[in-house]
Amino acid sequence: MAYQYSKENSNIEGFSVDRELALRCLLFTLVFYLVASPQTAEFFIPYVPRAFDILIIQSLLFAIVFYLVSLYL
Repeated sequence: MAYQYSKENSNIEGFSVDRELALRCLLFTLVFYLVASPQTAEFFIPYVPRAFDILIIQSLLFAIVFYLVSLYL
């Protein structure tokens, strides 16, 4: 018996779950984790002028990635 995917909401123990929304949340959580990681900060520190904080650069990077990924979802 093959499993058929349904885009509709699923009921799991009385809770309604929208799979597409859950997968988008997971995707953007992982993108945020990658952008906000200390390794990413270490990579960008040599290229960032002293006038900018690395958190500003990471926020802008996340906003750009979020926008580009949202275009295709």
